[in-house]
Amino acid sequence: MKRIIIILFGIILLSFAAEAAHLEFMGIPINGTISSFQTKLLAKGATVGKHNKDLPSGIRSFDGVFAGKDCIIIVWYNQRTKHVYQVRAIVECISLEVAHNTFDYYKNLLNQKYSGVALTSDMLEEQSEPFDFYMMVIEPPIVVGAKLIGSISVNIIDYDTYPASYGVAITYEDFENSQKNEQNIIDDL
Repeated sequence: MKRIIIILFGIILLSFAAEAAHLEFMGIPINGTISSFQTKLLAKGATVGKHNKDLPSGIRSFDGVFAGKDCIIIVWYNQRTKHVYQVRAIVECISLEVAHNTFDYYKNLLNQKYSGVALTSDMLEEQSEPFDFYMMVIEPPIVVGAKLIGSISVNIIDYDTYPASYGVAITYEDFENSQKNEQNIIDDL
């Protein structure tokens, strides 16, 4: 009887752990307050962006290294609750060719990491020429009824400015916290 209770307790704990899954950016769950998220980013070597004070409330900027490349990191959070729901890393590129190579680099790395737990835009549509947008939707395991935990998109940005004319943006959105943010906004209406 004791063994059955322990097994049932373990199953209950595992189901709670599965429900609490959040998408991660640089190994940091996209969950919790901006203060907590910022502390974890700074511990990984990021620094507060020099133009951070010019950004509107609900957005913070950092400079750091993401997957081996210098980048700008932008974090979105709910102004009232301070909960983080989206993070973007932008790698600046000097030419469109470099941007496409960087785009392909990140797309391939993301496919390696999430191949068993993601549905991708490539699965929906075959592209015959280089495309500058790619998206994957992350699930714990891909099974019927699995809860989607977030999405990662990669796209090329045309700055039209020197020295970085282009950028590659990798955006991580945690679905649960994004929905909470949206509901918080709707509650104001």
